[in-house]
Amino acid sequence: MKTITDQEIQIIKDLHNKYVIKGPFNEAFTDLIWTHSMIVADIAEQIANDLIKQHNITVDLDLLSTGALLHDIGAYQTFDASLHPTTDYIQHGVLGYKILISEGYEEKIARFAQCHTGVGLTKDNIHINHLPLPEEDLIPITLEEELVCYADNFHTKSPTFCEYDKIESDLKKSHEENSARLSYMVRKFGIPDLREIKKKYATWHMKVNALKEKYADQLASL
Repeated sequence: MKTITDQEIQIIKDLHNKYVIKGPFNEAFTDLIWTHSMIVADIAEQIANDLIKQHNITVDLDLLSTGALLHDIGAYQTFDASLHPTTDYIQHGVLGYKILISEGYEEKIARFAQCHTGVGLTKDNIHINHLPLPEEDLIPITLEEELVCYADNFHTKSPTFCEYDKIESDLKKSHEENSARLSYMVRKFGIPDLREIKKKYATWHMKVNALKEKYADQLASL
């Protein structure tokens, strides 16, 4: 991933460090959220570059990278210093939106946090499932928002890479319309080839998964 400068990346990473709750797990938790965000950025950029190469489509790669690196900034506000949940994790998107607005980011960047959950959450979805969210459409609209939202489904903060069949099955459980929205994204973007990205982060996954069993209860809510 290299579409924004090292200085810009460091500013975003510093923001992650600012919002993590300080405690015994803050370094590990920041590493988890940050590296997941890097992986989502890599997946989104791979899809974007394929669109540019194959269809000559214009994608704002700087905006895409920035949005991907910031989309989960609200996750830090859903856990305490011991990694015990303090609020429903599904709220991390709207919490992230509030953080980014308060930090002076433009609406077009803050929306990456607000509308990336699943394949986006519609007002009906929120109402029917009694989700602790404002009853409004929290769905990606721009191409860059859609790319980050879609890419996010292929890697979890457990952490693991996800195959398309599992993504489809999990999304369908919460609301039938999710399956239709996912199918739309697949037709638009295809299914990304994750082989090189998996290799790139293989050592990191081995390190994190060594701690996975020890902190299984905490990671289960991510």
